[in-house]
Amino acid sequence: MLHTNSQYQSAQQFFKNGQYKKSFLNLITISTEFSNEPDFLRLLSQVQMSLKDFTGQLKTLQVLSRKSETVEDKVKYMMALLSQGQRNESLDEALKLLSMPLATSEKVFVFKALIKIYSVENDFEGLEDVCRELSVLGLADADVSYSHALIEASRGDLDQAIEHLRQAVVDNPTFDTGWAALGLYHYKKGDIELAKANLEKALDLNPSNTTALKHISNWVDDSQPDELNATIEKVNYYLQKFNFDEEISECHAKLLIKKGHADLAQLEIDKLTYYFGN
Repeated sequence: MLHTNSQYQSAQQFFKNGQYKKSFLNLITISTEFSNEPDFLRLLSQVQMSLKDFTGQLKTLQVLSRKSETVEDKVKYMMALLSQGQRNESLDEALKLLSMPLATSEKVFVFKALIKIYSVENDFEGLEDVCRELSVLGLADADVSYSHALIEASRGDLDQAIEHLRQAVVDNPTFDTGWAALGLYHYKKGDIELAKANLEKALDLNPSNTTALKHISNWVDDSQPDELNATIEKVNYYLQKFNFDEEISECHAKLLIKKGHADLAQLEIDKLTYYFGN
């Protein structure tokens, strides 16, 4: 039995303790015996994600989507495909799911995943289709309001987009993506201070929101030392957590230059050149 296997139990404990390599090694030793077990595959995919082995994770989630009966596991595979740039394959998986007899809650789960896919791809027609389907199901929540905001913004109606986003963050005050989008739209309307406040709110909720972090770094007023220092702290926190990120590292270098630390900025630029070229 998987859950009474000592190696599996150790792997679970190592994972909880953040010892991802040890967890992975334990799982490998029992992979032949339990490779068809959904719980084994779920833990393995989490470990692989923590180790940033996204290719391995995608393969694991593919197997899991076939072995598991749950829609949630199949949607995880969809989103992993999207993160690897395989949009068409991700959409194919979604259509396969929607062709199956699903409970209303399961349909909603798939449609919510489609919102993420279409949002990333700026597929506003797709978003409209999903919103119509969710309307038929009687759903009106933060994700739906956010989708309507993106659709209105694509039509150039920022005022209406802002209204939808305001509704989104009322429906879900912890919706950091909505707060970040609200900041971007307020900035486009010329309301800079409100835009910054929205981005700060997004980062308070989720310090790893790269959209908010990137734009607040670009908008920082370097004549205000406290604001500059606070922004550098936010970027440092992100980079300590995720080690290296091209866009955020570029922001870090620019902030260091504004701070007057050209030598440290050059080190960041050298890393960018080494990993990503010119």
